Amino acid sequence: MATSRLKQLSSLRRFINNSANIKSDKKGKRIEKIKNYFMTIMDDYRTAVVETGQDMKKKPLKSGIYLTILGSLLYMGKNNPSMTDFEENLIINTNELLQVGDPIRNPTSNNHMQRISGLRNEGVLKRTSFGIFSIVWYDNYDPIVDVYEARCKHLKVGWVELFRERVIDIGFLNKWWWIQKAMEDYDINPEEWGENAS
Repeated sequence: MATSRLKQLSSLRRFINNSANIKSDKKGKRIEKIKNYFMTIMDDYRTAVVETGQDMKKKPLKSGIYLTILGSLLYMGKNNPSMTDFEENLIINTNELLQVGDPIRNPTSNNHMQRISGLRNEGVLKRTSFGIFSIVWYDNYDPIVDVYEARCKHLKVGWVELFRERVIDIGFLNKWWWIQKAMEDYDINPEEWGENAS
């Protein structure tokens, strides 16, 4: 009985040792596969960089054009204005308008700023980035509104409606262009002197 018990223990010990060896062998193979995978990727990138350098030497004009386009896109992406920039610009322009008296305030500039400020206060302004430029547009509901109409994907603003009716401003190269256009001559009221202006 004791010998059979010892045989069982020794066979169990052999089984555990064999399974541990198999596991470590599988682990070694897995690490080797991962290492080979990353070495292959590194070799592919090295080859691509060398071939790109050779192609750039063969066709310098084409390379210069591509690098210029790439650099321009990177610059535009880096200088894509954010929603914070828009809100800051809106507040500064609204304050400038408030410092001008009602009789000489441009009604077009005033109406534009009042409309945007109202939409901002409702919480429906949103920004969508396209990488090199952004648009600010208004949605139907504030994101915190939790009614069916606000959550149903079929009732959300579509792309056609968005671009035709809901775009408030376009941001490009750290400027919000429509606000800047609306603020031109904000302190000149064309109706101030009426028809008899001379």
